[in-house]
Amino acid sequence: MITISFLTAPVPSPNSRLELEKFELESEKISEPLQILHLSDLHFTRWGRLEDKLLAEVAGLEFDLMVMTGDYIDNMRNFDKFRTFLQQLSRQVPAFAVPGNHDYRYDLDKIGRGLSGAGIRLLRNEHVELKVSGSSINIVGVGCPRMDRHRFAHACTPKKSGSGFNLVLSHTYQVIEQIEEMGRTHSLPRQELILAGDTHGRQVDLPVVRFFFDLIYQEDFVSGLFELEGENLGHLYVNRGLGVSAVPLRINCPPEITLIELKPVDRD
Repeated sequence: MITISFLTAPVPSPNSRLELEKFELESEKISEPLQILHLSDLHFTRWGRLEDKLLAEVAGLEFDLMVMTGDYIDNMRNFDKFRTFLQQLSRQVPAFAVPGNHDYRYDLDKIGRGLSGAGIRLLRNEHVELKVSGSSINIVGVGCPRMDRHRFAHACTPKKSGSGFNLVLSHTYQVIEQIEEMGRTHSLPRQELILAGDTHGRQVDLPVVRFFFDLIYQEDFVSGLFELEGENLGHLYVNRGLGVSAVPLRINCPPEITLIELKPVDRD
């Protein structure tokens, strides 16, 4: 059983338009409350005000696990600054990342080394089991479904699926299709929470842009939290991301960081 509630509406950072989104999930697989920080789509080009604001915001948060869902850097000439930025961002908590489509276009191995140097493990179709605040968490990290030949099934097999809380990290929400496909042929446990990015929440959220964006891209899940249908699917959260691509601005779609609280089921 898993239940959900939002704690607050988006909370603007006092320093910027950067917004902190918070929500909570209850699960029978969680023994003590734990906090997950979710970041996505940094698209680092230079160290500017957004990066400073992000560091300040994260420094004021308490969390037990950090996850990142792709598209980290768009200017490899500033890789040294990017690496230093990651080192300042990271904390003494388990941290995992998956690649995005932009990362494949650059030097994914080098980006992976930059993440690793900051204590962030890059998962490419890999499965990790760990204890966080007394709860067993199974993390499946999938290579970008649009760019990587490998699939969810390479990272998560029935033998690797334990009794813990199943958390899937993917740059795009299309990993849902791979989960459904595997569920039709294998005994697959429920994937309680899927975290993704990529869409930027449309980035420019105006009626005319929304119309053409939805017409061209036909995205089913643009941003926010969704309860999915299907025996093997729980909830999906699509992060609006931090950076920009194609058009260097955001309108009605501020960058976000997300804090998720996993809680035991309240029996009262």
